[in-house]
Amino acid sequence: MSSPEERRRRLRRFRRWLRAERIDRIIAEVRRLAPRASREVVGYLENNRSRMRYRELRERGLPNGSGAVESAIRRVVNQRIKGCGIFWRPENAERLLHLRAYLKAGRWNELVDRVLGNARRRRAGAFPQRGLRSR
Repeated sequence: MSSPEERRRRLRRFRRWLRAERIDRIIAEVRRLAPRASREVVGYLENNRSRMRYRELRERGLPNGSGAVESAIRRVVNQRIKGCGIFWRPENAERLLHLRAYLKAGRWNELVDRVLGNARRRRAGAFPQRGLRSR
């Protein structure tokens, strides 16, 4: 068993290796330190290696976590969906968020064209309407 100070040093070393994208080195060290318990950790590292591009993200000046995105999503949801006296069914709130995402991404016309195109094809009999039975 290692001391708390040894564990802290090891954790700092792993972080340094992770930032340098030295995943193979971390895997080898985990296998050496805990051969029986390493399967889950090693599997995670191997399966998510493509997501661990911390050096590249840092070089490009991009954030390496999801905190900013999650915060922005939470803010949009709270500002646009929640409010005094506002109640939404979950499925309707999700639909509204999709509409807002199209609008904010500058893709509103694309959405309108797709919806109108589907409506035209439905009227022309190109595909059956949902929820209606043929007679």
